[in-house]
Amino acid sequence: MARTHGFSLIELMIAMAIALFLIATIGYVFLGAKTSHNTLDAMARIQENARFAFEYMGKDIRLAGYTGGTQSTTQARNLLNAAPLAALDTNLPTLTDLFGPDKSPRATQPGPQDPQGPLFGYDDGDTGLPTYSTPRIRGDILTVVRADNDREYSLTALPGGSSLTIACPAAGEPLPKTAQVAVISDYTNSTVFQISSAGTTCSTSMTLSYATSGVSPANSTSDLGAFSGGYKVTKLYPLRGASYYIANNPGGEPSLYRLELGQSGSNAVATAQEIVEGVQDMQILYGEDNVVETPTDIRNVTVYRRADQVQDWGKVYSVRIALNLISRQGTIATTSGGLLTKTVASTIAVRNRLQ
Repeated sequence: MARTHGFSLIELMIAMAIALFLIATIGYVFLGAKTSHNTLDAMARIQENARFAFEYMGKDIRLAGYTGGTQSTTQARNLLNAAPLAALDTNLPTLTDLFGPDKSPRATQPGPQDPQGPLFGYDDGDTGLPTYSTPRIRGDILTVVRADNDREYSLTALPGGSSLTIACPAAGEPLPKTAQVAVISDYTNSTVFQISSAGTTCSTSMTLSYATSGVSPANSTSDLGAFSGGYKVTKLYPLRGASYYIANNPGGEPSLYRLELGQSGSNAVATAQEIVEGVQDMQILYGEDNVVETPTDIRNVTVYRRADQVQDWGKVYSVRIALNLISRQGTIATTSGGLLTKTVASTIAVRNRLQ
């Protein structure tokens, strides 16, 4: 009867070594494929976050100072008793200069710590930076003010007394709200005021009041001024004010935040909103025309400066933003076992000033 032979110790050790080598190779390939997948996924998310951030900020920047009509040589009238935009930035005492005549040099040259226009910013090295309910952790700050042309309301008659009537917007579109700050404008005149009373439904038209009491900060007068264009070309817009900065979200992750002007009850307030997660830092340069303007000059960017170097915020015609983004926390996205970081930049023209 034939004897049964098993593996020798040496053969067993060789087989185990080959098996371990194969397992290690497969594991290495698997980990490499997983890391590669994580890297590609993280890069896609970073690029998508950057695209969304630039699109979101870009519309505000392009329309900075927009009042609804063509710019005139006179500033928008400000009927507010105080500035609700102080909730965005305590350095904004009034709205008087926010819609100034940007097509000519300003009478005074505001400095970095004296913002006096619809677009301005702060360098992260500045002192006396504004504070927010969701605290800023690092990076520059950008503030933009404009009429919100996404919500345009047509008038059915020119305003009179302390009220005006608008035609109902399309079904599903938001209605003006009590305590909302708004801009009424035609091709010759613009006025900033606060709505003191608005309805909650609209069938064919809606009446809005703009009295001198009942809301905060309320209006100093109920005279919106004369609109020579007639009611068919006079439009009503919500005033859109926003400050962009970097803060930690509730999960402790750095994000791009937007402090937005709005209303709550009978008060104009500013509310912080997380726009894009995974934004570690934001650095901004402002394209300024430092050439003395004449009536025939072409508006052109001649130099890019930090916020603390800008000489005239009214002559800033483009904004260059660099965002440093990081991949989602807890996901290994590099071969060294860390998170993926990337800096993405975009230059946005202030088109409302280049018209």
